[in-house]
Amino acid sequence: MKFKINVKGRILLTILFLIIVSLPVYADNLTNSSTNVLNYFNITTSNYTVSNPANSSNSSSTNSTNSSKITVDKLDILNNATEATINVWVKQNKYRENGGLAGKYEANPFSRSFLVRTVLNNSLSVVLSSNGNQGITHTSTTTLKCGITNNNKWTMISVSFDGNKVIYYKNGRKCDEDTTSVKMLYAASIPLTLGYGNNVELNGEVDDYKVYRKALKIEQIRRLYEENSKGGDQGNSLTILTYHQILENGSNASDHVNKVNFTEQIEYLNKSGFKGLTVAEYDQIRKTNSSIPKKSIIITFDDGWKSIYEKAFPILDNYSYVATNFIVTNYANGSSGYISYMNWSEVEDLKDKGWDVQSHSVSHKNLINLSEEEYRKQLNDSKTILKDKLNVDANSFAFPFSSSNQSYTEICGEYYDLCWTKATKASSPSYVYKNTLNVFSSLKRINIGFDTTLNWFKSMLGRDTDIEVEGNKTGYT
Repeated sequence: MKFKINVKGRILLTILFLIIVSLPVYADNLTNSSTNVLNYFNITTSNYTVSNPANSSNSSSTNSTNSSKITVDKLDILNNATEATINVWVKQNKYRENGGLAGKYEANPFSRSFLVRTVLNNSLSVVLSSNGNQGITHTSTTTLKCGITNNNKWTMISVSFDGNKVIYYKNGRKCDEDTTSVKMLYAASIPLTLGYGNNVELNGEVDDYKVYRKALKIEQIRRLYEENSKGGDQGNSLTILTYHQILENGSNASDHVNKVNFTEQIEYLNKSGFKGLTVAEYDQIRKTNSSIPKKSIIITFDDGWKSIYEKAFPILDNYSYVATNFIVTNYANGSSGYISYMNWSEVEDLKDKGWDVQSHSVSHKNLINLSEEEYRKQLNDSKTILKDKLNVDANSFAFPFSSSNQSYTEICGEYYDLCWTKATKASSPSYVYKNTLNVFSSLKRINIGFDTTLNWFKSMLGRDTDIEVEGNKTGYT
């Protein structure tokens, strides 16, 4: 699964590339009919063998040159691009100054577009051109070590460009940024080269090269790292949404969502081909070491508000989605003051229609303010009541107010498979992976509130590694 780029060693013979249509920022309209569609180009040698010494007498190569660079013809995805992200995995054998990682760049008239290369032992240089004749060089700060610092070890290098800034990422984390005067990349009519740039070859290997006609967000770049076996190896990821009340005319309360907005969000999920999972199904995926289906979504509701039954359920049912209810058992008991919540009959009706039921405590108190004995009683009694009322074996617990700590999360793990401890906003989302550990501040959901715009909603659902439509395969050398 790798390209050999050793200068004195091997020459690459034949590999294939995929041209893929993807929507890492806006996941709807998986065709070229929308201006929101993002072209996504991927090169990998997965399932293909790349071997044969460059000058071996028994080599079947018809390439008579001694160059080991990889060239890819007809890569025009970044022609005249005002935004771009270049992502490549690199394993360096030994540092070489100005060793090219990826680019369309030659020191000839109208042959300059972009180039990413190694400089200054541990830094990155990004050269961009808007006219094909003059390149503007940007270099990461040496002390930040944004480049390749360890030989013989895979490093994911990512560079994004948005017409104002160049941002450097290393192993899925932002490292540095520069301002740029380049507003658009020149459409140079030369091949893309990998492991090579401006006559300097990398001494090492590259793999899993991806280029996007969009400046990816840090969350998306992080997912590229975490999902890759060379990086976090967390397995594939999914988004978990948390709602509370769905109201006809929602207020500005943080847990209120207007019915119209909720309908738009669910319509978007359906239109984009997202498939619903429950928390229980996610738990089973983890236990069986299965893969999370692409474009999966988990929709959860906290507290058990009656509006879930009256407003949310009909909308979800219309699009064949089911969800997970995190129930506060005292609220479902119909005690005085709890008339705004579903009763057990309504919770059971949703369960019979395929909805999942999990625990959200007995009384919705801030659990870290309780003694350990009181806290354990909340965990145990909630589980027992759900079993008694609904014949449900709850395997997940969501902390009220997302208030938890390491000690109480560990105790929760004695009673439940999954303990949901934290929440993030749609504007700065976190994701859950197949291999995410059941530890404090690990299992996170994304709160959807009154201020979650549809654009925010679309952006956080960007699945740049999962929403793929395979195009034609074309050979390159």
